[in-house]
Amino acid sequence: MDRFISRLLFLAACSSTAILALIAVFIFMEGAPILVRSGFAHFLAGRTWAPLEGQFGILPFILGSIWVTAGSLILGVPLGVSCAGRWS
Repeated sequence: MDRFISRLLFLAACSSTAILALIAVFIFMEGAPILVRSGFAHFLAGRTWAPLEGQFGILPFILGSIWVTAGSLILGVPLGVSCAGRWS
């Protein structure tokens, strides 16, 4: 029974990894023409996201993600450390 469960868990891990790889390949294949047309540097440093106008800049999205991550760390780390210190 243990071997069956071990193999089942291994199969689940392999299939989830394969599905994530397929998703990444699909996203790259769909996005590659945009990167070729606008250029990778303009894609990363562009400030305007207007797909209907052909402008694909993701800098505001990157900065927003950094701000949200920093805010989560500022709130979560002291709370987590204080809870861990109190209950240990």
